[in-house]
Amino acid sequence: MFLSRDFFDLNLKFASRISEVTGQGLPQSLLEYTHLYLALGLGRDFDPANVIWQVFLDELMQKTDQAAYTHQVYRSREAEQPKQEPENVFGCFSYVRWDGNRIRLHFRNVTNASGALQRRHAPERIAELLVMFKHLHPVVPVGSTVVGGSWLYNIEAYRRLFPASYFRSAQAVDDEFQFLALWGQFLYSDGNIRQPLAQQFLDGIKKQKTLAGLQSQFPYQVLRLESPVEEFYAHFGIGRNSFLPNVEETL
Repeated sequence: MFLSRDFFDLNLKFASRISEVTGQGLPQSLLEYTHLYLALGLGRDFDPANVIWQVFLDELMQKTDQAAYTHQVYRSREAEQPKQEPENVFGCFSYVRWDGNRIRLHFRNVTNASGALQRRHAPERIAELLVMFKHLHPVVPVGSTVVGGSWLYNIEAYRRLFPASYFRSAQAVDDEFQFLALWGQFLYSDGNIRQPLAQQFLDGIKKQKTLAGLQSQFPYQVLRLESPVEEFYAHFGIGRNSFLPNVEETL
């Protein structure tokens, strides 16, 4: 997925409003309240002194069309860097292992079509999760936990794929401005933005006078969840029988 110019325009306009409302300098707002640093492939340290970041900012401030320039730098950086595919991929899902026996789930639409979470595709997504947790069952210690963090946990199309007990741990967080876990709600799977939703967001931030007000204009907050992996084994029938759950009951 290549991010579109309009996606960067959305980020830039939000950072501009952050600066106007809080008095914070635009470079700091771009670092703390947009996905730009990560999109440019600069890592997760968010170091304001990063040389590439500094050169980008210096050039950006001189451009009339900042979104077009940002998109140009992004595409150039993408072409220069080796393509890194996620590890441990199971269809639209993947995971990474964190310290403390924690399994971090990720979702990415790899179907090359919209609607990967539509009800008619739910059996495919459930099957992918089943295979993932069957894979995890013999390789992770007892007492491991499954960790999630995304705006997607707000919507029923995603929630119905997971055990209900998982959502008892859900907590809204407001410090995800640098991540697609928040900004992804404005994107289609091809990297273009959901224009009506984005316009509603832009119209909303124009009216806000406080940082909290600006934050409130995101349609969904990021939810963080963490539950024992055994809850997923039980949900998918792993350890008793290796069967695909009754889809009608799961949905």
